[in-house]
Amino acid sequence: MPEALVERIYESMDKGLDFMPLVKMWTRWLRNPVLRTKMKKGWGNEFCERFFSYINLKYVHPVLKKELMEEHGLSEEVAERRATMYQMKITKEGLLNGYKVSTEILTKFKEGEDGEVNEIPRYKRTFNVDTGEIESEGLPEHVEDRLFQPAIMGSGGDSFYCEGSNGYTKPCHFIKVGCTHRLPDWSYVNTNDRASCVKGLHFGGLEYINCISGEIHNIFVDPMHIGAVPDDETGAARCLQYFVHSSLAGVNGSIYHSSTYAAKTDDQWAEMRAKIVEEYDASTIKSGKEVGELTNL
Repeated sequence: MPEALVERIYESMDKGLDFMPLVKMWTRWLRNPVLRTKMKKGWGNEFCERFFSYINLKYVHPVLKKELMEEHGLSEEVAERRATMYQMKITKEGLLNGYKVSTEILTKFKEGEDGEVNEIPRYKRTFNVDTGEIESEGLPEHVEDRLFQPAIMGSGGDSFYCEGSNGYTKPCHFIKVGCTHRLPDWSYVNTNDRASCVKGLHFGGLEYINCISGEIHNIFVDPMHIGAVPDDETGAARCLQYFVHSSLAGVNGSIYHSSTYAAKTDDQWAEMRAKIVEEYDASTIKSGKEVGELTNL
């Protein structure tokens, strides 16, 4: 285990906290196919150190620190210590609970009477007929019915799947709460830890989203889907797949448990493992046959 992970486990034990989520996270990390590839090339240890340094990143919440000082009379040193938290939460199943920033799409397209396709407001405001004041922006009651796209890339870059009951059948550039977002395969993720602003699905921790304006979503990421950690200082990472389980933009219509998504990625791992075993068995049979042929020479 990397030193950063061992220290985190000891810290949890000293505080009387459950350290099993860390162990489960480590297990999921070992399933990562990119890790296996980097291990073969001699880059695996660095990849592990980057990942677990990333997990251990902390963040001083400025609003909480100010509140502790002004309303509770704490010294700056004590307030900063109490306002310090890990940037990335870990679920009891070992998933990462990170963040994604998006821009809400507030328009849609509709064919006019002249046959031309026009861009019009997606939602209809309601006004007070007497005062003219806006009473409602017309947004749907539940955030699952609203539409978003990545804050930085927008409709640029590779399309990705947005899968769920409220998702899409074809790859797109849309983000929706309650959906799994994934790229077709690993060829769509740049796994070079020293490269930034390249292809792949991006997500991050508190410091990362603090630098980007837009709507903030809470997401689950299985460590086996992480392809690169290009900046373990600010919490940015690239992955193959993530699940959006809620958003600060609105209220959920359903509750999405981390255990449900963990079960889904466990099924993916079962398929991957079966394929690995099959390839290994085929390789072993081939090697045995070759050895037999050499023996007969």
